[in-house]
Amino acid sequence: TWPGIGVFAEFVFFALLIGVVNLTVSFVLALNVAIRSRRIRLGRLRSISGAFWQEVRQRPWELFLPPTTKPEKSQKPAQT
Repeated sequence: TWPGIGVFAEFVFFALLIGVVNLTVSFVLALNVAIRSRRIRLGRLRSISGAFWQEVRQRPWELFLPPTTKPEKSQKPAQT
């Protein structure tokens, strides 16, 4: 006999949970490397965190959508 829909839902839930944990760990490790490379002290993290959440409350779409401004004509294209 085949397992029921409950087992399938359980598999889907745990697969999504693995993805969330993976994404969280990757983000924390990347943030840790960035903080260490900039030599940011713990006291400064509180103000950075506050500024981040203020930005999220004011303009959350900017975290997901690219900027709409076009580069100025005086700027040279990037060299490859």
